Amino acid sequence: MTGDISEICARDTVRAFIFLNEVTLKNEPIPDDLIERLGVLAARVWASPKPISVRSQHEYFLHNDPKAGEFREGPLVNRLGQTRGYPGGTIVPQLMVQLLKPHQAQLEKKITTYPPDVAAMKAWEMGAILRAIHPFVEGNILLSMLLENRMRLLAGLSLTTKMQPKSVFDAFRHGTFMQMCKDAIV
Repeated sequence: MTGDISEICARDTVRAFIFLNEVTLKNEPIPDDLIERLGVLAARVWASPKPISVRSQHEYFLHNDPKAGEFREGPLVNRLGQTRGYPGGTIVPQLMVQLLKPHQAQLEKKITTYPPDVAAMKAWEMGAILRAIHPFVEGNILLSMLLENRMRLLAGLSLTTKMQPKSVFDAFRHGTFMQMCKDAIV
């Protein structure tokens, strides 16, 4: 890492990300106490010499939620009752172990070898993989932002507060990510 990220910087980045992308939890604004916890978590994740597991991050962030740190078990259903096009809950643990963890470990070793534009794209992809797996019912977008920015910092890039457009994410999810799933799950 290029040095410690202060909790103030992390909290401000988190606030900007939430505001710019209109991120909610359970379709409600994120309370200030959770934003503060996420700022503390971001500072820890971004400054840690080793990755902190996504499950541990989720448990810390949503500490009052009895399901914090637990992978979702069923399909994702939106507030209109429609099933969303994410991997079924039964394969989430397998995708986390066989796809996310090895991809993250490999990228953490190689990210500094890429030119800045490629490193930025790889960092975004890392967060997009987490979003595409969607391992938890709530909090996936925020955790993907922490992961993407960890990769950006490792590469010597600045923090980002803006997500790619939904169309870019959907193209990744329906193309590259689906092929990654096929390759990871044998």
